[in-house]
Amino acid sequence: MDALRELFTTWIGLLSLGVLLGIGVIALVMFRWIGAQVARDEAKQLTHKR
Repeated sequence: MDALRELFTTWIGLLSLGVLLGIGVIALVMFRWIGAQVARDEAKQLTHKR
């Protein structure tokens, strides 16, 4: 419980929480962007094979 209290009440805890959330957002954006690039390349390869 002390760790959660420190995470949500102290400046270093809030900073750590912000960093963790930022990393999660960056990972989500990269995952979606890379997925879109792969789908685009696969669609491009299918049109070139025809």
